[in-house]
Amino acid sequence: MIWQRNDVSSLFLAEKFDRSSEKKSIEAILGLQRQIITDAPEKIMLSFSTMDVFQIAPKNRFVEGKNYPLNKSETKAELQKNIASLLNGSAIIVLFHTDSLKKELSNSPQVSSVTENDMVTFYLDKSAK
Repeated sequence: MIWQRNDVSSLFLAEKFDRSSEKKSIEAILGLQRQIITDAPEKIMLSFSTMDVFQIAPKNRFVEGKNYPLNKSETKAELQKNIASLLNGSAIIVLFHTDSLKKELSNSPQVSSVTENDMVTFYLDKSAK
């Protein structure tokens, strides 16, 4: 993990590992892994370090140590891709802030949700198909 690195070369080691056969072996063992898509990844990503945690509608793309801003259409495309991940069962969506997305997801018949305090978790309800 980049934020836990002890030296600068660890970024290069992580990049090298990313292209290695060891990574492919681990991926084959893991099979279909669920993702968490959220409006507050910084809040939950360290609690779920073995899962992929993504921003629901990112404003930037982080590539090789640099942030690159996304335009509105790219952000919207990422949002639609993330909603599709929910609808195909490969991800859950966790929202902490009230917005129109909560209403949109709540109106989808195959999506169920659990609310706890100010957090709403949406998931594909396979029994609703």
